[in-house]
Amino acid sequence: MEEKKYTESSIKSLDWKEHIWLRPTMYFEKCFEEHNLNSIALEILCPAIDEYFDGNCSEIRLSIKENAVQIEYNAGMELREVFGTAVAENFMTKLMACKNEKKHLEVGQEYCLLGIATINAVSERCELNQSGINKKDISFSKRAILF
Repeated sequence: MEEKKYTESSIKSLDWKEHIWLRPTMYFEKCFEEHNLNSIALEILCPAIDEYFDGNCSEIRLSIKENAVQIEYNAGMELREVFGTAVAENFMTKLMACKNEKKHLEVGQEYCLLGIATINAVSERCELNQSGINKKDISFSKRAILF
């Protein structure tokens, strides 16, 4: 077998979304194996479950209509900053952040196999509307951050 030679110019660095688009079966293996999208609802619920175990959330609403899943809960995602970026922004835009930045890591291990960023990357529309005590508002729509 011929050994491949790589040069700096032949290596392409992929944007986090491109990586997912080019390898959907790698990221959504469970969906392909089970021929359904059930696990995606759990992925989206993961931050709410984390807040529930932390005692901050007492109500979680899940709505599924046609091709849309909507989650509402009375705690919201964290707006505290980690290395200059709000936790909510990390969840929406950084692969595996949703799994690894939980207050209760076992929640991430149990419910968050893909992370919200992965779902955000492939969704026609994925929104997070969040306001905190410090009045910082963050909205995400169509894979972009809106302030």
